[in-house]
Amino acid sequence: MYLKSLKGCKLKIGRYPQFDYNAEGGGGKGIFASSKKQTKRHIFFDPKDFNIPSINWMTTKILGFPLPPGIVIDIKTERLEGYIDYKEMDISLEFEAKFKFSIGSIIYAPDLIVKTLLKNKALNAINNIQPSKSIDDHRVIVLKGIANVPPTGNRLFDNFLSLPNKAEAILNCTINGLTDY
Repeated sequence: MYLKSLKGCKLKIGRYPQFDYNAEGGGGKGIFASSKKQTKRHIFFDPKDFNIPSINWMTTKILGFPLPPGIVIDIKTERLEGYIDYKEMDISLEFEAKFKFSIGSIIYAPDLIVKTLLKNKALNAINNIQPSKSIDDHRVIVLKGIANVPPTGNRLFDNFLSLPNKAEAILNCTINGLTDY
C-alpha cells in the first residue's frame, strides 16, 4: 500500500492565519502488520522512507502570498503508524515529526516537536476545521489532526509562535493498493 500526499493541504499554528500547503510528491509505502482477514488492520510506515515536502516559498502560501524565499521548514517524520478499519472506513494514524525551521543558512531555530492523531473522520475541532471525507472510490482521503506543540526552550522562537500552542493540519492524500492487502 502506498500513501501519497497531494496539493490543497492546510496548516495552521496558534494565532497565525492558515497556510495553503502543496504537499504533492510526498508519501511512502505502508506495511500491514495484521492479517488480511481482519477488518481493522495495523499499518506501519518506515520514517526513513516516508517523505514530506518542505514548507517553503514554492510549496506554501499565507494569505495568498508565497513564503519569503529563504524561509524553510523541513519535516522529519519520526513515527507514522496506526489502523485502517475497513468496516467503518476509518483511518487513524499516529504522527510524530520534527519541524526544522531555518532562514537561509544563517538562522536555525530549535525543532518543533509535533505529535498528533491523523484521522479521516470529523474531529472535535478548533478554529473552524471542516468535517472530512471518508475513503472514496478513488482512494482519496483527507486526514486531519490537531496537535499541542510544546515550547522549544528558545524564548525568542517560543514567543514568536506563542508556544505552547495548537497546530492543525488538513492533508489531502491518495492511497493506492489498499484493496490488494
